[in-house]
Amino acid sequence: MTHSELANLLKAKFQAGDLRDYEIVIALIAMVKDNTINLKSIQPVLEEIHNNNYPDIVTSLEKAMKIIDDRLIDDVLEGVRNEVRGKDSGSPG
Repeated sequence: MTHSELANLLKAKFQAGDLRDYEIVIALIAMVKDNTINLKSIQPVLEEIHNNNYPDIVTSLEKAMKIIDDRLIDDVLEGVRNEVRGKDSGSPG
């Protein structure tokens, strides 16, 4: 998926009310931690989603910052990876 496709998908979900602004930031940070996208990709995606409205971008980043920290994302990723490993090995998750 290209950055533009990712931005369009997230923007559609945001506009439909299926995602909140800070949820998008959290998802993008998780994608960076999982090496799905790189850190430099976050800003252009947020610019697309927020139509280059920088005060809105800053607000979404500030909200996400109050909710998460690196350890939280690491814990979630570890849990998901363990679940996937369990399913891949045929053992119950």
